[in-house]
Amino acid sequence: MSRGRYKEILLCVVPTSPVGEELEPGDTSEYDVCIYTELPLFQSSWRDEPPPGQPEEIAGLPFVRRESLCVNWEGYADDLTRVKLHDSQAPKFLKERLLEKFSESLQDLFTERLPAARAPVRIWWSNEQASELEDLPWELLVYTGEHVSSTLSFVRGTPPDDLPPRVPLREGRLRLALIGNLEANPALLRTFKELEEWRPLQLSIHRLSAPPRQALEQVVKDGYELVHFVADGRITLGLEGILRFGDHELSPGELCGWLTGSRVTLLALSPSLAPVGIRGGFAPAQRATRRSLLQESLGKLRGHDHRVQPEPTVVYRACTHFASEVRGRTTVLAPVGPLPSEAPEEFWRQFYPRLVQGLSIEEAVLDSQRQKEAPPMALFLHHRLGLEFTRAPIPPEASRIEPTAVHAELKAARQFLSTLEDMDPDLLEALSLRSVLQQKGTRIRELERLLEPWLQVEAQVSPENAHPPVLVAQALRPLALEGGE
Repeated sequence: MSRGRYKEILLCVVPTSPVGEELEPGDTSEYDVCIYTELPLFQSSWRDEPPPGQPEEIAGLPFVRRESLCVNWEGYADDLTRVKLHDSQAPKFLKERLLEKFSESLQDLFTERLPAARAPVRIWWSNEQASELEDLPWELLVYTGEHVSSTLSFVRGTPPDDLPPRVPLREGRLRLALIGNLEANPALLRTFKELEEWRPLQLSIHRLSAPPRQALEQVVKDGYELVHFVADGRITLGLEGILRFGDHELSPGELCGWLTGSRVTLLALSPSLAPVGIRGGFAPAQRATRRSLLQESLGKLRGHDHRVQPEPTVVYRACTHFASEVRGRTTVLAPVGPLPSEAPEEFWRQFYPRLVQGLSIEEAVLDSQRQKEAPPMALFLHHRLGLEFTRAPIPPEASRIEPTAVHAELKAARQFLSTLEDMDPDLLEALSLRSVLQQKGTRIRELERLLEPWLQVEAQVSPENAHPPVLVAQALRPLALEGGE
């Protein structure tokens, strides 16, 4: 399976003990870090067996090795405090603290082997089975040091199996919708005003003043490609990030409903609060589970009314957890925490022009992270092959469809059909679902025919980044349906 110009490594973090295990402050939790890659990272050709429940292969990447990660929960709270401080030494300090949590082989991987790579390498960091680790700035493992490697990209999530089509730009321009209270973040407001005044920039910026739901309705209707939220946030007891826009709140599940099938390809998040460092210790907890211990030790929910202005630490935690829940619908770019006070705004000032020029979110992030004192930005990547947009002329037979909408319906239909095919045949008959199975199969073939002209165009445009013919054929292959046409 082609993955664009990048060689890939997936680091999948899995708890070694049950999530409900009781812990005390000061206890250490252990995790397996499952390494999936085709790269010869280790001198020995011997391969480990994956932990119970973990597959031998994920998205075309074979399992090769199991390493370890250990987290002390009191130290975890201290790390979260330090990441919010506007301290020029914080990135280096935090990188060392993060490295200490890994086994020796993983430390060597980040400090010696990967920085020396000549070919571009993408590292996928997946802690979906350990969401309590979402808060820490794992990006510092790659983007901090004397010389940031130009060949390493660090993204969060699991490599997707499906291949969303690239979005054709209308009149060759990207359209960006700003939603939220920009006045509460004056430096960010100045940044967007500067970008608006840069005439050569093929980026149309529109501030939408309506409440978030009405604004999202307009975003979908008008076909925006980029959305930038400026919001406060809070964390639920289930570690779900909720964005707050004054009196309005937006959950990840609700946003996913809006994004499915839309042209929105990037969701960027910024806090509306001025970034303020939080100093001081955290109240220890009594016996608790791993998740509740984290909440209690941070002392963020106990005695706090979510309607009052939240502490900045919570805002950044809400951003990363919100982004984690939205992944799979679109690419999300969220701050883990500011370091120098102007760094986040400078990041966006560098990011958007690079995105407009290269049409690659990942490359724009990689270039912007090389600036001095860049803030740690978590990139939850959705598009695996590099370019998300195209300015290429589209022939009439392909221009009659909106490829993102057709692809979303096709993906949902295939998932639904797969569920039906896994059911017992007698149960299908009893529930009178066989006709539904046939109807869904017919609809899938219709969608494949609609999408075929567009995928063929993609295979001819920018071959090094477009869907290669083998993947086009894979996307178009009909499913084996019982009782089809």
